[in-house]
Parts: sequence; C-alpha cells; structure tokens
Amino acid sequence: MASLFFVALVTGIAYGSTSVSEAALQYKVAAANSHLNQWHFLNLTLGGWLQKGTPVSTPCFPVVDGKNVAVNSTACVAIQMGYTNPLFRAPIFGAYMLVSAHCFKIEMQLVK
Repeated sequence: MASLFFVALVTGIAYGSTSVSEAALQYKVAAANSHLNQWHFLNLTLGGWLQKGTPVSTPCFPVVDGKNVAVNSTACVAIQMGYTNPLFRAPIFGAYMLVSAHCFKIEMQLVK
C-alpha cells in the first residue's frame, strides 16, 4: 500500500498535478496513519535502501547508542592508525571528514 502511494506521489509530482508542499503533506499524513514508525515508513517507500550508519570509531568506545558494548582493541588500533587517511576512510560508509573552513583559511594564509 505504501509503495503504491509513493509511486502515485512521485507520478503526481512528475506531471505537475501535485505541488511539492502538497506531496509532502500527503506523505506526512500517510506516514502518520501507518503502523510503522517514520524511519521504517520512509525506508519502505524507498525500497529498503536506508541503512543505519555508525561512526567509524565506534569500536573504540564502551558505550554506543546508549548501550554498553565491548571495546574492540584490535579494530580500534587499526582505526587510529588510518583515521586521517582518506584511502582508509573511503570505503567505509559515513567515514567522511569535513574540512573546516577555518583550517582552510589558515592554510591559505601560510601559502601566501
């Protein structure tokens, strides 16, 4: 049912019969009337493509998502060694690093 609604929603947006704000409202109402929580409803409409991401350094911490977990020392050492290496991070979902504009400005000043 939800998949059919999503197809109708997208079709309506594509052909201009529904404005984006109307489509968003329709989605919100459909999600509220579903027995699924919002995450699962959205995941259903996207064909199961949503995945939960965790920080790359998760194995180094004793508490993850509010739950006590065992620290994986071996994985933690590997993460610490490759932490700033983009080639280490590239294949890991969510392991990107954001460059700080402040750091970039300082580096540009040093280059001049």
